[in-house]
Amino acid sequence: MGDHMPDLATSTVPRAKLQVRIGRLLAADKATFFLVVVAALTEMLILGVQADSFRQTDWHTRLFGIVYITWFWITAGWFATWSRQAVVRWTDGRSAVWRWILYVAFTFSGATAALLYSISWGLFFQSGRLANFEAIRFVTSNAEQLVPYFREAEPAVLATAGLVVLAALLIVPLHMWSSRRTTWKVTADLVVESLSSKRFAAWLGLSLLTLACWNRIPAESSDLRRAVRREAVTNQMHPSLTLLISYYSTNSADIEPVLDANQLVGRRSFQWNGSQRKPVTAAGSMPPSVIIVAIESLRHDMIFAEHQGQEILPNINRLARNGLHLTRAYAQSTHSDYADTCLVSSLYPLRTRAHHYFSENDPWPKTLIYDLLKPLGYSTAIISSQNELWGGMAHFLQTPALDHFYHPETAKVDTSVFVMDPGFAREVKRGSLKAGKFPDSHTAASACDWLRRHLHAKKPVCLSMNLQSSHFPYLLPDDCERPFQPCALDPSYSFVWYPEEATPVVRNAYYNAIHECDKQVGKLVQTLEECGQLDNTILIVTGENGEAFHECGGSITHAREPVEPAIHIACVIHSPNLIKSQRSDYPFEHVDLAPTILGLLNLPPHPNFQGIDILAEDRIPADHRLLFCHVNTAFSQANAVVLGGRWKLVQPEGQESALLFDVVADPNEEHNLLTQESELAKRLQLALTDWKANQLAYYHFPNYYVNFFPPSPPRWRVESSPNDAESDLRADTRAISVRTN
Repeated sequence: MGDHMPDLATSTVPRAKLQVRIGRLLAADKATFFLVVVAALTEMLILGVQADSFRQTDWHTRLFGIVYITWFWITAGWFATWSRQAVVRWTDGRSAVWRWILYVAFTFSGATAALLYSISWGLFFQSGRLANFEAIRFVTSNAEQLVPYFREAEPAVLATAGLVVLAALLIVPLHMWSSRRTTWKVTADLVVESLSSKRFAAWLGLSLLTLACWNRIPAESSDLRRAVRREAVTNQMHPSLTLLISYYSTNSADIEPVLDANQLVGRRSFQWNGSQRKPVTAAGSMPPSVIIVAIESLRHDMIFAEHQGQEILPNINRLARNGLHLTRAYAQSTHSDYADTCLVSSLYPLRTRAHHYFSENDPWPKTLIYDLLKPLGYSTAIISSQNELWGGMAHFLQTPALDHFYHPETAKVDTSVFVMDPGFAREVKRGSLKAGKFPDSHTAASACDWLRRHLHAKKPVCLSMNLQSSHFPYLLPDDCERPFQPCALDPSYSFVWYPEEATPVVRNAYYNAIHECDKQVGKLVQTLEECGQLDNTILIVTGENGEAFHECGGSITHAREPVEPAIHIACVIHSPNLIKSQRSDYPFEHVDLAPTILGLLNLPPHPNFQGIDILAEDRIPADHRLLFCHVNTAFSQANAVVLGGRWKLVQPEGQESALLFDVVADPNEEHNLLTQESELAKRLQLALTDWKANQLAYYHFPNYYVNFFPPSPPRWRVESSPNDAESDLRADTRAISVRTN
């Protein structure tokens, strides 16, 4: 790392100050040292004031960031020194033309590096993420197409890039010239021989410190905090680190930019015109309120179910009898963090190959249902028994349009944590979560109080609720009734294991738990009746996911493979003023909820929604409807597609062979029909592959998610035939009939 040193005659110079001695160890000359210090401090200052940066993480990650930035720029300074010396050696004794060629190549290399560096930081300021390898590759390989686009749509960006290149073309030669004239002097106490070795020792020590801090990043027992660290290091710390990590992950992930931009809706040019339209209203009343009640693990077969001589869900059953009962409703995942967020966003959960923990810094567009209703005069709230920080959901759900967000993590109320739910209990114990769950009675009481205040003030509301009594181990407060017996669970049972012979007792505990959830729904209905707003409310009660009891090959609870009991959920939409009461077998998935609500309110759809209005006259025919599911947990990684509410193909990650079931005839998934229905299986597998590739591409490439809304899911491709036409006609007729006039 040494540079050419001045003659030892300068050894009579007095001892340098401490900072000069340190600078002499870290850079070959004063000019390089100045650039290194300025660059490192500038980056640290930017990251320090920017909200979307690693400064929001724990001190281990912040320390690594500071050390890495220091190491990077010192190393870059030495690399520039070596490169300059190499140019000098290669041009020594050569012709003027050769010297000019090398000097120009060196200068333009520096300018190119500066351009890529500025692109990365520009993307960071725009999206909260630095440019990864694919973003750089996309820009460099599509420069001819991008320059005209930026010239017309983003001239300021193009001008800034031009200024960066121009500045680099000036700074690189200036640095080469100035570095020859600002070489450090060598004093008597630091001779030439020892200076080189001390410089190497200083750089090696800093490198070892950087490696030691790096090794501390994955050494975190909490999955949530480890995910936050990974996100910060990968996307929000330094352009070089992002490029390096994404280069290796890209090579292994093999994500291709398969989306056609012409088929996507541009974000910059789109304006939702719903804010200029008034929601549908009955004569003399305010616009309908919207209430979404998500109940943990509420299976589809619980609607109208009876056990030990009584209804399990009497209140929800009344809503089903007087509303729209969707019998083929599916959750988007088997675990809460992926399933819940779809309800209000209409976005599929598949974003990355690894499990994605939601972050405040996620750069992708989202438009939640209350973001659209708030400007129309709605009061908005989330009131949940669930700790919404689980999986980072709170970061996703919190938007400026949300007036009231009440959940255990931020409330100063006693909560419950059950050791029989080991994953959640572990996160609380390790401090990544501060609280457990509310009793559902507390959640319902809080929601009813909030509703009374706003409904009495004649304001429509948009409220999202989550009830959690029905989460394993189904434990209830002592004052709750337990009509189904026996129901006492052995302490050895857990979320991941209990013996098959204990299933009847576990089911009783589950029935008691969802009976308690139903009781709280009854309180909500009573409050709406007291306020005179039950008929003027779009009230949705749905399972956030399902629950298995040693079914489909022994699957239990949820957060596992997408078996029918875990994703086929209950769903009821009660709105007597807007929907006729009836049962519907039309295939429905949770991403359809927000578009269907907008349709009921006579508001236009939004391109940031990936679902459809299932009550629209032009909806997809039932037989051709594709539903998609994504699971990514420690227990299972798989994707699934359901055609027409009947044929389900499951594709486990890392396996070539898929599973195909006729879930209408075989709901326990005992007969894999992959061989018998090979042609159908191939077409379903192709549809699932396309969906997965589209999702990963959109969330991976900044050009997509910065400029466009997410892609619509693939459609089922069919050849027209008389039978298909008849099926389409019947499906469209059903769609028209479920709406009231």
